[in-house]
Amino acid sequence: MAFRQYPVIQTSPQFGPMKFPGGYLWAVLFRLPVPATNAGYIIQEVLMEETGTTSSGTHATGGNHYWEAWPVSAGQSEITAASARQTIAEFITSQGGRPPPGPIFSTPVNDIFFRTFAAGQVGSRTMQASAGFYDDALPSDFVVANPATGAGALPSTTTQPTFWQPKGLFRYLYFEFDFSTSRDPANATLQTATTAVGTIRAGSSPDASLLRTW
Repeated sequence: MAFRQYPVIQTSPQFGPMKFPGGYLWAVLFRLPVPATNAGYIIQEVLMEETGTTSSGTHATGGNHYWEAWPVSAGQSEITAASARQTIAEFITSQGGRPPPGPIFSTPVNDIFFRTFAAGQVGSRTMQASAGFYDDALPSDFVVANPATGAGALPSTTTQPTFWQPKGLFRYLYFEFDFSTSRDPANATLQTATTAVGTIRAGSSPDASLLRTW
């Protein structure tokens, strides 16, 4: 496989970044600036770290590091495979939640940053993602519905591909919350950033001047 170009995020539809009672949501749709010459994949490295305490006071930490892939056909700029597009309503339902009504929640997107926390929990969660487009077939260790990752129906792996180019379309999300008294969005701070492509890699934090606070 070979790196060919960086994807971009379409300005519409894009939902969020936003806070809601108990959590956050940021849903995006990718496309390529130039149609793909050969069929390939938008591959994204994802790092997630979470720390805090549960409502019972138990210390809780977690993390994940994986690569996930969306197919792009030759001659196309957008991800057209039905398996690589999901509505926000479908995603929230798959996570055990109840999506609000509204047409935006029925609009297909490619990638969703979403998390909810129970009343009484206190902590933080960091998401870092870096994406690039590569042509040719995926390595065999990319598995659909991989239980070791958070990629759902997308093929994914926890092993860094040998061809991986670490700097890509970079997104950053930091959510700090204290729901010990209430899950009101005012009890949480959400910071996000999308940097110029090829300037930063997953695992790094963007300059503070690039952060937007919600």
